[in-house]
Amino acid sequence: MVTQPAHSMRDVLDITAYPQSGNRPMASTQHQRAQRTLALLLEDIVPVADVVGEELMIVLDSVDMRRNLTPDVFLARGVGELDPIFGVLRRQYRLWHEGKVPDLVYEGASPSTYLRDSVGKKADYAALGVREYVQFDPTGGMLTPRLQVFRLGASGRYERVMPHADGSVRCVTLPDYDWVVGGYLLRLRERATGLLVPTQKEQARAEAAQAEREAARADAEAMRAEVEAARAEAETMRAEVEAARAEAETMRAEVEAARADAETMRAEAEATRAETEAERADAAEAENARLRTQLARLREEPPLA
Repeated sequence: MVTQPAHSMRDVLDITAYPQSGNRPMASTQHQRAQRTLALLLEDIVPVADVVGEELMIVLDSVDMRRNLTPDVFLARGVGELDPIFGVLRRQYRLWHEGKVPDLVYEGASPSTYLRDSVGKKADYAALGVREYVQFDPTGGMLTPRLQVFRLGASGRYERVMPHADGSVRCVTLPDYDWVVGGYLLRLRERATGLLVPTQKEQARAEAAQAEREAARADAEAMRAEVEAARAEAETMRAEVEAARAEAETMRAEVEAARADAETMRAEAEATRAETEAERADAAEAENARLRTQLARLREEPPLA
């Protein structure tokens, strides 16, 4: 239950006056990466109004602020992005101001904490009313199985959510997703597609690969455009050559026609010349015949006395 503030509680005007989580030493690099990866995965898939707290202290009592819990990661749905009193990013999660307990708590197993996480803290979260409690062993050797998910039952105690055949477990708080163990990481898999929610590194690699594909596609388009331009230029040149060839053929035809006209005119001139020569020869022959006739007549006439 959320403890309400006492009527005589001093007014706190500075968010830093409340207790805050310190930087706890991590059991291992794998533990740290598993915790950070899960927090980022949750932030990627939930709305802005949902709060993902990573080592963010949950202050339980407005009077005795020593009563607090600091999960590795928690999710509180629909409480708003900013601190409800101070309007800034949260430095702690104060139950009496938030008005609700977190929906989901995650604890990563480490040699120094996993027994307390499995008993004492588990009971604390159940008493608080956290709907889903997730424990995960990043390195192995502490929890069997390494992933254990609990749902808050009607009795106020946690009930184990049984895994699927592949070892994945249905997420209670986000029912569209399954919890999946991936090496030393705890992943979320979308049930509708069967695809893992990508980590930031995977997103970066996918975006880089997409950028490379886009660049390659752009290069291919540019090369295709260059080829098309070269093909168009070749077609233009071919058309120009064909036009020049056609023009040359036209000129050759005109020359042949002119030559034929000249031959025709030469033939006509030769015919005219031959006709003129024939007429001249006929005229000369006729004149010679007339003159011979006259000469013969003169020879037949008697000489004058």
